[in-house]
Amino acid sequence: GGVDGKRRRRWFPWRRRPNSPDALARFYYHAMLGEAKSKGIVRQKAETPLDFAPRLVQSLPAEADAGDAVDELTDAFVRVRYAKQHLDESDMPVLERVWKKVQRTLRL
Repeated sequence: GGVDGKRRRRWFPWRRRPNSPDALARFYYHAMLGEAKSKGIVRQKAETPLDFAPRLVQSLPAEADAGDAVDELTDAFVRVRYAKQHLDESDMPVLERVWKKVQRTLRL
């Protein structure tokens, strides 16, 4: 629960997990930002995703070894959002795996 006894709601941009690879990359990236924010690690407005990723990794417990997962999620998001590339269906299980690692680490 939260400080006042209420459960803190996690932030997610959609209610359900998207079923397209591009939307999933956006979903998990924004979910990562939401989880990081709940830990006090906030991406600044002028900070690019590629600038934020190393700062986020540095804020994580070293023993969690989640740096590669953060980088993979960030790379997928940048490819979809800025490079206008498209991900394949085969990328979905990879995104799921790296998201779970990042999520576990951010919830420690």
